[in-house]
Amino acid sequence: MKVIRIVILEVRHLLFLFGLCVFLSACSDKKEKVFGANERIISFSSFDIKQTDYFPEEFIREVRYIPIKRNFDKDYFTFIDKIKYRNGKVYILDKSKKILSMFDESGQFIQNIGRQGTGPGEFMNLSDFDLTNIGQVYLLDGFRDKDRLFVYDADHDLEGTKELSFEADVVKVTGEGSLLFGLSSWNFGDFKGKKILRTDNQLKDKFAMLDFDEGLNESIWMDYQFGSYGSEIYYNKPIDNRVHVFDQKGDLRQVLKFDFGLLNVPDQLKQNLEENFEEIKNFRYMRNFLVGFDKGYLGSLYDQGGYRIFLMDTLENELYLGAKTDYYGFLGQFVGFDDGYALSYLDPEYIGEETMEDLPEWVKDHLKGDEFVIRLVKF
Repeated sequence: MKVIRIVILEVRHLLFLFGLCVFLSACSDKKEKVFGANERIISFSSFDIKQTDYFPEEFIREVRYIPIKRNFDKDYFTFIDKIKYRNGKVYILDKSKKILSMFDESGQFIQNIGRQGTGPGEFMNLSDFDLTNIGQVYLLDGFRDKDRLFVYDADHDLEGTKELSFEADVVKVTGEGSLLFGLSSWNFGDFKGKKILRTDNQLKDKFAMLDFDEGLNESIWMDYQFGSYGSEIYYNKPIDNRVHVFDQKGDLRQVLKFDFGLLNVPDQLKQNLEENFEEIKNFRYMRNFLVGFDKGYLGSLYDQGGYRIFLMDTLENELYLGAKTDYYGFLGQFVGFDDGYALSYLDPEYIGEETMEDLPEWVKDHLKGDEFVIRLVKF
């Protein structure tokens, strides 16, 4: 009887484990199905594509220009990698000169934020930056194997420096005060192999998500940044055509997978980007930003040897595709999306008479004076 009882108990134990496995499997399947339902495939070929020199006026709510006034006796930017517009201030990042400059709405220089150097409180490099709603600045120093984060208060005085245990390319401050880091594909610190890290503003509560493709050998830099519009934050790192959409808590809500059909970069070419980059130029991939607005999406892409800006009207199933250029789009060079504005700049070295044709006269005069103009377009 004792043997029989032991056998019965073992059978019950096995049945319990089997039932537990079935339950967990069902939960896993349910989770995958729910997440799968939040992945949306957007095929370019399904839209009525219209080549355009400028987006239709009904999409544009406002256009503003800020004439940047530089004093060449001071250490100003010479190239623009990123622009942020917040509380009437314009922030301009020049990575090569390692300068983050701030201007007012009239274009007058206010100050440079932080200082490059090797001393205490000085950064070695500028990878990226972002702002809180009250004007605090988070500046990412990506010079070392383990990066640093510089935090400046609303008066732009250094508040503190935080050593990072991971390597990151970009940083985003959410509306809830959390931080999102776009981790480097070559990160060998904490969270190796992950794309995104979410933390609190003290870098204590950490949650990593999204795996890098194991077949991707990324030995070259691909420019990208977080975009935002309303309550949504967008992340896309070329050469992946998946755009990940987060809420203001930093939770992943949706994945947008852009499909270019025969122009998708073949997977085998992604295995070594540096070696195959010339061949990759024959294809199409999402570039460095995409944001959604009430009628669809605004983004940029690389397209067979050139760059294009596009506006996708998902309500009318129409896609407006800008002309292919080596450097400039018809709205200038896009370098950010902030506070409801698409941010671009007009560079006097590259803008021609044909591009100036529709600009206000005072903007033309400013450009002819060898000065930059920031353009803010609200969709």
